[in-house]
Amino acid sequence: MSASSFEGGGSLSFVAGDEPGGMVIFNSSNPIRPSWENVTDGSTPYFFGAATQYVRFGDAGVLVSVCGLVAQPSNDYVAEKRETNSVQVYDIAAREWFTVYATGAAPPLRSRGCSALNAAPDDSSFQMILYGGWDEKNVLDDVWVLTMPAFHWIKVNTTSLKASSMPRMDHFCGTNHDRQMLVIGGKNGLDLKTPLPCSNNYSAIRMLDTTTFQWQTHYPLQDTTYKVPQLVIDVIGGDSNGNARPASFFSETLGQHTALFNKTIPKYDPDNPPKKAVETSLFVTPSATNSVNPSSLPSLSSGAIAGVAVGSAIGAALLSGVIWFFLLPLLRSRQKARANTSYQEQQQWQKPELPPDTQDGPIQIHGTYEIGGETSGNLDPSEIDTARERLEAPDDAAMQRHEIGVR
Repeated sequence: MSASSFEGGGSLSFVAGDEPGGMVIFNSSNPIRPSWENVTDGSTPYFFGAATQYVRFGDAGVLVSVCGLVAQPSNDYVAEKRETNSVQVYDIAAREWFTVYATGAAPPLRSRGCSALNAAPDDSSFQMILYGGWDEKNVLDDVWVLTMPAFHWIKVNTTSLKASSMPRMDHFCGTNHDRQMLVIGGKNGLDLKTPLPCSNNYSAIRMLDTTTFQWQTHYPLQDTTYKVPQLVIDVIGGDSNGNARPASFFSETLGQHTALFNKTIPKYDPDNPPKKAVETSLFVTPSATNSVNPSSLPSLSSGAIAGVAVGSAIGAALLSGVIWFFLLPLLRSRQKARANTSYQEQQQWQKPELPPDTQDGPIQIHGTYEIGGETSGNLDPSEIDTARERLEAPDDAAMQRHEIGVR
């Protein structure tokens, strides 16, 4: 989603000491170590209430800023407004500000408007849409297009809807799905100190079809594919799919910067981010003894990485389930065998023999008795008569069962 509010230019400024103005860069090319850098110098223009867009020209893209004020306003001083044909451009790769003087009938001076951006299907042109704003007297409701690389202003006559034709300032604009420009919030001029309230007569949200330039009453459009409008084609040539005249055709306007606008970088695709961005987030700087060049390794899209992670988790869960399915019966079988063996050992008693030198009387061996030693007379050894009384060892017998006490 491409977006800019009335603070789109103001967000480039900060206060350095007592003087407002300046520029800082937030570098997130390395997600592991993002950084801030102050690049303020004498060439940095002042912005307040400007409309700014990032456009994919050159090696790293450019910032294009229009309208706004050229100095800090105060209670007793109305700051000078920037001429709308004076377009401020920042080449990100070269870190250079320069001015392109646009052609065509320029919009009236203003600040605190909003902008959105459209790209031709083949990236041969970009359209920056400017909507509304404040001219220090009135709140505006007009729509303009700055087509690039021609840098030519075009006045747009939009269809008017009763519920959405009122002016706006301090509002937010954003391009959604290429051709839907959403306008959110702002003030309508009736009370500049109060944000726009919700109202049945004045919608807080409106949407413009940037191909037909018709205000819409329903979201989303049936066809969200952006097509270059005919009023733009009349200026830059080509057709609804692009094929516009190259930047060299507009070299009189672009001057020494023509080559910058002859090149574009691919549109960012979150499902297939740039190779360096993926490698930076996946690889850590290796040690000197085991160095690996991340650029030589294949990159994965974020969708593929997510698929690998989810697939690994599911695979691990399935493997654990299979192992548990086959091991559970085996574990149960072993537990049952151990239980049976323990029970048999408790129930099975072997009949021991007495040592040959035993001379004493009956000895209790697990409840079974034998006559021990030699007998007097000529009687043969015999089993104890079953009618005789069963004997048990006294309480203080040597062979006494003990239980482990708990202290």
